[in-house]
Amino acid sequence: MPIKTLRQKTIRSKASRRLPNGSRNKILGVCVLTILLLILSFGLVRPNPHAMVTRVAASLVQVTSDDDAGHHVCTGIVVAPQRVLTAAHCLTATPVVNGTIAQVRKVDPYYDLMLLQVETATRPQMTFRYTEVIRFEPLTAIGYAFGLPAVTALSVRVLGTSLAPLPTLPPGILVQPNYIGGMSGGPVVDVRGRIVSMVQESNEGVGYGVGSLLMQAFLLGTD
Repeated sequence: MPIKTLRQKTIRSKASRRLPNGSRNKILGVCVLTILLLILSFGLVRPNPHAMVTRVAASLVQVTSDDDAGHHVCTGIVVAPQRVLTAAHCLTATPVVNGTIAQVRKVDPYYDLMLLQVETATRPQMTFRYTEVIRFEPLTAIGYAFGLPAVTALSVRVLGTSLAPLPTLPPGILVQPNYIGGMSGGPVVDVRGRIVSMVQESNEGVGYGVGSLLMQAFLLGTD
């Protein structure tokens, strides 16, 4: 009998230390949320890439020009209403955006950036990322490769940051593999579709472009 009584007391003592159901549910919810945030932070679960590319493509335009050398095709990014950002080396003659003549608002040959004014209708503007990329981070370059009427998405990885492959170029982001002709001026985005760089140069299997911070600095002071 004494043994039975002691056992009942022990069981009752353990039961008394249990948390109420409401408290247990709250703690469980916090733990699950913390785990999900850690998974997203380390990129173990990524947004749907097809949906991301489709969303970015809605903010892109085709920039063309014709001169004695022929027909040139580049890609432009809608960064504000009636404002398209592209690469300066795309300016070989009068720029045409989706069949409409555009006005050049600003050009910086060193950073290879150009801002155009043209009707962008209801195209949404893209957003920039404010933090730097890291080595081996997966990115996506999007543009009108080969001058095709539909955009192409190219998966790349960061090879190096703040690097100038040539003395004539400013520090930028190097990726592998290299970009494709016609994608110049197009965005290089992270898994969330935010601009981190621009397609500007390709050589020896490596792509190059200035980072988003330099692109934003270029846009400062423009209306």
